[in-house]
Amino acid sequence: MSVRIVAAGLDEYEAALDLRAEMSRDSHESAPWDESSPGWRERFREFFTERQALDRAQLFLAYDGAAAIGMCITYIGEHYRTAVLGRTYAMLHGVFVKPVYRQRGIARALTEAAIGWARERQCYSVRLHSSEMARPLYLSFGFEPTSELELRLR
Repeated sequence: MSVRIVAAGLDEYEAALDLRAEMSRDSHESAPWDESSPGWRERFREFFTERQALDRAQLFLAYDGAAAIGMCITYIGEHYRTAVLGRTYAMLHGVFVKPVYRQRGIARALTEAAIGWARERQCYSVRLHSSEMARPLYLSFGFEPTSELELRLR
């Protein structure tokens, strides 16, 4: 197996959409996005490609030959502290590897690529939301749990 990690172009988002859909089906936390959120694919593409065109996001794909088998997206976050304190941060989203390719270091390589992208842009920190399964991977990078809480309104 010769897996390669690439900083994907705007024309490669179709692969990311398929992988993100598979990730939502693989998750035990909610209904698959194709069922629960009609139209999400176009909104996802728009959100990330607009930012990537401005160098405020980057899609990373893992390929085995011509097949996309993993993904990760990072983007510059927005928060009042970014403007007030000058602390730009990156958000890491959608780290996913097809189940048959797991436990081979691919998620680690995707995460390393995203962290490198954030470092190149002088980000103060990288943030993410993690599944319990992936938490050990992120802790091994030095990610720390924060005090963030959430109140759901609907």
